[in-house]
Amino acid sequence: EKEATLLTRFKTPILELAASPDGKLIACATGEWHGKPGDLIVVDSNGATKATIPKWGVVPCGLAWSNDSSTLVAVGGRRRGIGEARIWNAVTGAITGVNWPAAKYLFVTVALSPDGRLLMTNDAYNVRVWDLQQNKMVFQLDHDTPQPVMGVAFSPDGQHAVAACGADSWESDDPGLLIVWKTLDWSEERRLPLDCGAFRVAWSP
Repeated sequence: EKEATLLTRFKTPILELAASPDGKLIACATGEWHGKPGDLIVVDSNGATKATIPKWGVVPCGLAWSNDSSTLVAVGGRRRGIGEARIWNAVTGAITGVNWPAAKYLFVTVALSPDGRLLMTNDAYNVRVWDLQQNKMVFQLDHDTPQPVMGVAFSPDGQHAVAACGADSWESDDPGLLIVWKTLDWSEERRLPLDCGAFRVAWSP
């Protein structure tokens, strides 16, 4: 059994981690520190910094890699403020935004479809799905959940998507909800009530 070793160290807290599928890169979303907004820092398997994506409203919160490890999507923003989304190309180093209608609230979660075409995220009690190739919204759930959307995910075959809903507090006892859609036409397949709120959701391989 191999012992864990220190890979790298940041002066700010790490809010979220996401390793690229090929295992070569690790994306680290760092938190606000002494009034300075957080950054998205990408390091390699040796801990060397490969890219820094700064200038977030406050912090990046959600991270998602494409299956081929060529693209990293990060979302975040300021609490009770406009959500931000950025795309980093791991091959060219280019950083681009997402040309969708401005969000009303902070983004906290993001998912890419297995083919890298669809980008899914929250917007408070809503869900938005953007087609990155056609540059248009293909689905938007508008205030149809009892609690804010905290987690989203695509199934491994891309045929389904799910959103996890829960109160934005660890101390809340309010029930949560999972909503599952068919991505072919974004028809709702089922709603699964939960005894407690859900902050993340994932599909088994």
